[in-house]
Amino acid sequence: MANMHDSPSEYDEFKTKGYPGKYIRSQTVANGITVYSGSNFGASAVIVKTHGGSVFHLADGGEISASLLTAGVVYDFSLREIRSASSAVIFVLKKHG
Repeated sequence: MANMHDSPSEYDEFKTKGYPGKYIRSQTVANGITVYSGSNFGASAVIVKTHGGSVFHLADGGEISASLLTAGVVYDFSLREIRSASSAVIFVLKKHG
């Protein structure tokens, strides 16, 4: 009989031992509007490389222009959507949970 604390064999090491870091996924923002609901839910931080006129819309209201942020810095935001210009390079990070 299997031990109740054993993980199913299809689980990888992260599912059995947990995630060691703060962020578990990175996504580059596409041109246009990216909405963070459904399968995109959980966007919790951004890194701006080039702003391209992008605007971050926060989960409970308000917006922040990416042009006001320093490139290369991690900003913890709870995002509803990002509206970006075609020249933007923005990385969105997702936390576990």
